Amino acid sequence: MHRFFLRENIALFRARLAESRDPSGRANLMRRIIEAEADLAEIEAQSAAASYRDQSALIVAAHNGLHDALVRHGAQFGTIRLFDLQSDSLDLLAQVNLPLLYLVHFAIITKNNGSADGRCIQRQAPVTIDDVEQDGNYGAHLLVARFTGYRSVESVPINGGDGHLLGTMSLLYRSLRGFAQVDAPPLAEQAQSLGPMIETLLPDRVR
Repeated sequence: MHRFFLRENIALFRARLAESRDPSGRANLMRRIIEAEADLAEIEAQSAAASYRDQSALIVAAHNGLHDALVRHGAQFGTIRLFDLQSDSLDLLAQVNLPLLYLVHFAIITKNNGSADGRCIQRQAPVTIDDVEQDGNYGAHLLVARFTGYRSVESVPINGGDGHLLGTMSLLYRSLRGFAQVDAPPLAEQAQSLGPMIETLLPDRVR
């Protein structure tokens, strides 16, 4: 039985119990309350276990997809982030090879912070930065880039089945990339192949 109806039944039984003066009727209501609460507890335990499994599977899928992208494109660092609609920002889901300074600095990414990820969610389109040292909007992040050791960045959106934004995938390169001259399958194609999997495994999806 659906959790909503179980909760409604429990509330109804409790209301009737408070009004009842018949001993046999009260005993019957108590039995039904106990049964309904046991059913509800079992359903919620199953739901919590399924959510934990889905979250673990989501992290594994993101790390595998990110590692594959790094190998295919020859990048040294990378992230996958999830878009939080309420805060209008990106939260980290998976990362490869990035130091703590970078992770703290980019713990939360917004649309107007000048990063490749921020521009990506603002435009909802791929963003490339050939050289962070020469990019006028990257100044706030240059010290972190130098410490981490990357010069080029690309970030692409990850979309759900109906086209809504789920997050971003970003790759960072130690050497200058020159994206216009790169002869490789677009990162966007690889990111989009992850979209349906991520959407299915999101813990807050509609069940």
